[in-house]
Amino acid sequence: MNLIDLITRKDRNLVRVGHDLEIIRLEWESSWRAIRIQRDETAQLVLGNIESHYFMRSRPSDIGWFAAISGLSGSGELVVSIQQGRIKRTNIVALTAIPVPVFLPWPDNSDSIIGDVRISFHFILKHGECANILIHQRLERSHILRYAVGNGVELGPGPKPQVLPSDSVKVEYVEESPMEKWVESYDQNGKYGAKSADFSNYTIGTAWDLPQYDNSLDFIFSSHVIEHLANPIGHFVRWKQKLKLNGAILAVVPDMLGTKDYLATPSTIDELEEEFRAGISAPSKRHYARWATMKKKGREVDDLIAKGVSIHAHFYNPNSMADLLGRCVNDHGFNHYSIIQRRNHKDFYFILK
Repeated sequence: MNLIDLITRKDRNLVRVGHDLEIIRLEWESSWRAIRIQRDETAQLVLGNIESHYFMRSRPSDIGWFAAISGLSGSGELVVSIQQGRIKRTNIVALTAIPVPVFLPWPDNSDSIIGDVRISFHFILKHGECANILIHQRLERSHILRYAVGNGVELGPGPKPQVLPSDSVKVEYVEESPMEKWVESYDQNGKYGAKSADFSNYTIGTAWDLPQYDNSLDFIFSSHVIEHLANPIGHFVRWKQKLKLNGAILAVVPDMLGTKDYLATPSTIDELEEEFRAGISAPSKRHYARWATMKKKGREVDDLIAKGVSIHAHFYNPNSMADLLGRCVNDHGFNHYSIIQRRNHKDFYFILK
């Protein structure tokens, strides 16, 4: 669970967020993103609608968080409670300056956890002290971008490409829309700086029908594009034709467990294979309906389709992506894959060759 993402987006399922929370960078064996918590008489964090969170359906005790005291005394307590109606279970964690894992105290009878389930976190601290919750280890884009070498393509970079040309990198950028259309669709308020971006090295094309020649590319890179694609296997097979021998598909993919998609269910390999057999190239009404239901816009499906709203056609976590990439290796002519991830991070990376 990516608490940092929930807080940053002011997620509707955050019932309470204590005052003066601060997102920080913390070093503990590696670099972490963490939240600094101030002393309060009541729970500093309360999360609601837990039963709808995909990750929580298995009642995990370990959520990948660590907690520690930051102060002179170096001691305190964390009270973690799970409550639904009158049913409540509590776990008390002794805190020191050394981070310890945060565990959830699910009731023994999991069938009793229905309805509006809430989890609260109350850090009991001395005056002048605070606590840190370590949410996830940092994952730098350099871990995947270092493989983008030679002649390649970056798909859908918008006005801020991540693969930059150098002595060892020649890159083209492929976008579905010219600059004017991109600004109209995604950047009317100027958040991404598209109006002042240089689109001179961009080619208009689609992920399904890349304009590059076959056997011409060393890499195809994308960031937060794969989840928008229907029939990802079909896309990967078509991209393989564009790659040279030993060429690679490189991607940054949002982890549904660490983003606003945490209420969704991962797309299954059977579903993806069915789309491959059907040969579709764009999201269908079924994709729009699923996305709209998750976003509580179920009555607007036809309008979303008519407007061509960009949606997440599929939802992935590292495990479901491993199923997809494994199938590409076993059945669709690829040689191997690897996944680079950090638990609770907002996205993960993969290499498919």
